[in-house]
Amino acid sequence: MVAALWLSFYLFISSFLPSLSARFCGEYQEINIKTGQARERYFFCFLTVSEEVKDTPISLALQGETVDVSAGGAWQLVDAFPLMPSLSTPHYLFHGALGQANAMASIALRFFPDDVERKRELARNILIAWQESGRGVTASEVMNKELLIEVSAKTTEETDGI
Repeated sequence: MVAALWLSFYLFISSFLPSLSARFCGEYQEINIKTGQARERYFFCFLTVSEEVKDTPISLALQGETVDVSAGGAWQLVDAFPLMPSLSTPHYLFHGALGQANAMASIALRFFPDDVERKRELARNILIAWQESGRGVTASEVMNKELLIEVSAKTTEETDGI
């Protein structure tokens, strides 16, 4: 009887409140917008049962440096995964942040693999964009600008050699 009540309660929560449902029993993925680190937290009955902080390409490029240009909180929710799928999937303000961190690594590897300072500068600019805008989308604009600069520089080098 008690198990049936818990199951009913969980199904109700997961159907209408997916973020709360993940807190009840599931996983949260978060990004620290001041260091670039990622955090995974696992919950059971609203209690954190496991927490793991991992470095991302952004935090590795910063080598422990903290970029703090806003008064907001450092950890921002990227995604929530309830144990049982819900009827709706919310999109959080930093929904694409972990993907953007990996995209930064691809850009750095392609255009300036040995330039530690350029990687650090790009990582700083991404964190500043996240903090100033309060959302993850602006980091894509920062990376697109960096790509445009690099492609323009390479095009100029190639045309100068002709």
